Amino acid sequence: MKFTALMIAFVILVSSSVYSANEPEDALILYMSFDSIDGEQTIDQSKHENHGEIIGDVKHVKGKFGKALEFHGDQDFVQIPHHETLTVDQDVTVMAWIHTERHTVPNDG
Repeated sequence: MKFTALMIAFVILVSSSVYSANEPEDALILYMSFDSIDGEQTIDQSKHENHGEIIGDVKHVKGKFGKALEFHGDQDFVQIPHHETLTVDQDVTVMAWIHTERHTVPNDG
């Protein structure tokens, strides 16, 4: 019985490490977790390596999960040079985690 439990645990461990070693899929166009940056450059963790340049007074800070970038106004941004892989001519899904310190809501009245 102990041997069977040990083998099941081993198979789960090996299968999860094999899954995590997989390359990002081709459909992923751009992925920046911001967990690590290279000087003034953000790292694209997709296969396409569309790294971005940090412009302005952007801070690398603790995020809700891992690290994040903190922006203060319209002079702070990440600029990603155009590349053909960034041209989307079909359906696309975009996801971003954004935390704002204040919200501007239109007047209800």
